[in-house]
Amino acid sequence: MIIDFHTHIFSPDIICRREYFLSDAAFSLLYAENQSRMADHSDLLLYMDENFIDHAVAMSFPWHTQKFCNLHNEYMAATMKQHSGRVSCFGMVAVNSGRDQVKQQVREIKSAGLAGIGELGFYAEGFTPENAEFTRHVLEAAGTESLPVCLHINEPVGHMYSGKYQPRLDELYIILKEFRDVKVILSHWGGGLFVYELMPEVKDSLKNVWYDTAATPYLYSPGIYDCSIAAAGAGKILFGSDFPLLGIKRYTEALNKQDAAVREMIMYSNAATILGLK
Repeated sequence: MIIDFHTHIFSPDIICRREYFLSDAAFSLLYAENQSRMADHSDLLLYMDENFIDHAVAMSFPWHTQKFCNLHNEYMAATMKQHSGRVSCFGMVAVNSGRDQVKQQVREIKSAGLAGIGELGFYAEGFTPENAEFTRHVLEAAGTESLPVCLHINEPVGHMYSGKYQPRLDELYIILKEFRDVKVILSHWGGGLFVYELMPEVKDSLKNVWYDTAATPYLYSPGIYDCSIAAAGAGKILFGSDFPLLGIKRYTEALNKQDAAVREMIMYSNAATILGLK
C-alpha cells in the first residue's frame, strides 16, 4: 500500500485561465511561466494508476486573494467527495486573514468535508511577524476543528529558487511548541528542523509533527533518509512526491534501500494514521 501525502491539483478553470490568477502575488511567483506544471484531479488519478498509488493527499494553494481561495476550496471539496476512497483534499485559509476570519474559514473547511489545511506557505513575503501570527491563528483554529495542517518549510541555506524564503526555524519551533497537540506536517523535511529532535525537549515538543519528503531529489542526497530516521524516527516521515513537479519514480531507489518495515511506515502507515485510514 502506498500513500502519496504531498501532491498538488488545481481546477481546470484555474489551469486554463492561469493568467487571470497571476494577480495573486504568491501564485505569480510559482506559476507565471507556462512551463510551471499544473495538474487537475484527473491528472492525479492517472498518475496514481500508473504508479500503483493507493491514496493521495492533494494540497491547495496559499492564496492571498479570498475569492481565489474560495474557488479552490470548492474544487477540492468536490474532488474529495467524488474520489473520497482515493484522494484526501486539504483546503486553504487566505493568507493574512484575521483571527476571526481564520476561525470562520477553518469551520467552512471542516464542514465541507476536507481532510486538512495546507499547504500553507509564504512565498511572496516570507515568514514575517505578521505571517507568524497568522500561522498561530491557523493552528489554533485547526486544533479546535481537529484538522491536520501542512506547512511549506524550505531549507534556510543552499541555492535560491522562486518562492524560497527564510523559514525562521527558531520562530517556527516556538509556534509549534505552543500548539503541540495539533497534527502538523512540515513539507520538504521541515527545512531540516527534524535534526533538532535529537534534543529530548525538542522531540517532546514536536510529538505531533511529521516531515514529508516532497522535492527531495532536487534538494538532498539520499543520505537524508538515514539522517532523518536517526534523528526523528521512521514514524515521523511521510512519503510525498510533490506531483506534478516530481513523481514517485524519482524516490523509489532511495526508499527501496530502507528495510521493509521502515519503508511501509514512510510510504503508508504514518500517513494512514494521520488521515484516519487505519
